[in-house]
Amino acid sequence: MQHTKTIFHNKTPLNKILLEIELQKYVSENYDFCPKILSLEHFEDKTNITMEKLQGLSLAEKYSDNPSDIPSFVWTQIHYIISSLFYNEGIEYIDISSYNFMIVKDKVYIIDFGHAYWCNKNKQIKNWFLKDFIENEINEFNPDFF
Repeated sequence: MQHTKTIFHNKTPLNKILLEIELQKYVSENYDFCPKILSLEHFEDKTNITMEKLQGLSLAEKYSDNPSDIPSFVWTQIHYIISSLFYNEGIEYIDISSYNFMIVKDKVYIIDFGHAYWCNKNKQIKNWFLKDFIENEINEFNPDFF
């Protein structure tokens, strides 16, 4: 089963689209954290990303936008994913929100790499929220995205 995401170039610069694709493709090839990209189609005004479709719900749909409604086993998986991406790969994923994680049979998946980026070589966390999220293991969503 497939899902196609369309990104319009007039709203998102092409270099940002290409980074999003690169990050998701890299993570999907090296981890079981996100849907695999199956194909790409670049057009003059848009890019279509076809990826495997997860048969689940976003955390917002299943639980709510309220972090206290999210079960601890889900937070444990989110922390593992975010910390692994940062410490193992140097990827800062900052759009930590209830809409960017899906749950399928009690397994959490990360989606939407539009606000993710490679960090600097010395792996110092640039984003204030991500730093707090990883270092203090807070169970909160990033308020910059609500």
